Amino acid sequence: MSKGSASLLPVAVAITINLIAVDDANASGFRILEQSAAQVANANAGSSAVADDATTVITNPAGMAFLDESGASIYAAAISSSVNFDDSNSSSRTGPYLGTQTVREKSIGAIPSITAFTKVSDQMKIGLAVFAPYGLKKNYPADWIGRYQTVKNEALSLELNASLAYRVSDKLAVAGGVSGQYFDAKLSTMIDYGGLCHVVIGPAPCTAANIAPQKFDGTSTVSVSDWGFGFNLGLMYKPSESTTLGVTYRSAINYDLKGSITFSDPGLPGPFSALSRGPQTTSSQVQGSAKLPQLFSVSLAHQANSKLKLLADATWSDWSVLNTVNLRRDNGTPDLPFAFGFKDHLKMSLGANYQLSERTVLRAGASYAFDLRKAEQTVTFPGDDIISLGAGIGRRFSKRFSMDLAYSYVENRSAEFSAIGNDGGTLDGVFSAPSHVFALQLNRNF
Repeated sequence: MSKGSASLLPVAVAITINLIAVDDANASGFRILEQSAAQVANANAGSSAVADDATTVITNPAGMAFLDESGASIYAAAISSSVNFDDSNSSSRTGPYLGTQTVREKSIGAIPSITAFTKVSDQMKIGLAVFAPYGLKKNYPADWIGRYQTVKNEALSLELNASLAYRVSDKLAVAGGVSGQYFDAKLSTMIDYGGLCHVVIGPAPCTAANIAPQKFDGTSTVSVSDWGFGFNLGLMYKPSESTTLGVTYRSAINYDLKGSITFSDPGLPGPFSALSRGPQTTSSQVQGSAKLPQLFSVSLAHQANSKLKLLADATWSDWSVLNTVNLRRDNGTPDLPFAFGFKDHLKMSLGANYQLSERTVLRAGASYAFDLRKAEQTVTFPGDDIISLGAGIGRRFSKRFSMDLAYSYVENRSAEFSAIGNDGGTLDGVFSAPSHVFALQLNRNF
C-alpha cells in the first residue's frame, strides 16, 4: 500500500460511515402520539379535548381537574409493521448491486404506559405517567441491495411525567408538569470493504488478491443514549356544555448523547486487513448533543346530540430542530456528522364517538400527517406522508372499571425512491411501509 493511497483511507471510511446518519432519518419523525386506546381508535382526533380516564395525564393533564374521582389506567399496544421494497434500476459505482432486490421484512413492537391521578383538593389534582414518547424499529436484511445505506434502525424511550392540574372555574382548567426522559438509539449499516479496497489501494492489487466490490462486507453500529428533561402545559376550556377545547404543549428536550461506534471484521486477507484496522474503523466511544422537538396540539370535541360526539385535532412538531448531530470520537479521528433530513411536521385528525348504550361507546377516526416543507427522502421512511384509519370500542363494566379496545391501520404512503448513497451508488425503487396497531386499555376509578 503506497503512502498516498493510505492517506485516502480516513476520508473514504469516514464518508462510508456517515451513510448511517444521512439515510436513517425519518422525515415524519418517530414520536408516538397515540398513548391511549381511544387515541388509537380516533386516530388522535380530540386527544387534548377529551378526559375520560387517567390517560389524560399524558394527552392533556388539565383534563384531570374535570374528573370527579382518582383513577389509574394501564395501556398496551402491539404494532406489527412491514417494510417493502422493489428494486427499479439500482446500481453501484461498478455495476449492479449484488444482493436481495425485493424486501418483505416484518417486525413486532410494543408500546406500554401506566397513568394515575389523585385528588389534592376540590380544585386540584396531581397525576403521574410512565410511557414511551418515541419509538422506531425498522430493520432490513443484511444482504439487501441498500445495505450500504442502512440495515438496522432502532430507537426506544421512556418518560416519567408528573403533572398538576387546577380547575379555575366550571369551564376552565390549566395544568403543568415536568418530565425526565430516557432515549436510546442504535443505527447500523454495512461497509463495502471490497469496494473500499479498489478505491484506496487500486483495482489491480485488490483483484489479484480476489477482493471484489460487495464481497467483503463489515458492519458499523452506532449506539447512543442519555437522559433529558423537559416540561409540559395543558389547558381545557368548555365554552358550552356541548363543546370542549383542549390545548397542550410539550417542550423540546436536549440530550448529551454518549455511547460507542463498533465495527465488525470483514476478513480481508494479509496486508489488506489494514483497511479494517485503522483508527477510522476501530471501535471507540462517541459523544454529542441532540435535541428532540417540541409539540403543540389543539383539539376540539363537540357533543352533536345525546349519542354522537365529533372530534378534531391538529398537532405540530418542529422536527427541523434535529438537523445535524456531530458525534465526537475519543480516539482522535474526525467527528461523525449525522445530517438528518427532518422538516416541521403537522398531523390533522377527524373522528367521532357514538354512544351505543349507557355502557358501550364506539369510536372511529382518520388522520393525515405531512411535512410542512418537502423533506429529503430516506431509506428508513421514504414516504413523506402518513395516513391512519382507526376504530375501537369502550365498555364500562361497573362504576369503577372499564376497558377499551382499538385497532388502527397506518400507511407510510408508497414512494418512488431514488438517492445517491455515500458509497457512490444509486438506490432506485418503490417503498411501502404499512403497520397494524392493536391496543388494549384497562381503567379503574377509586
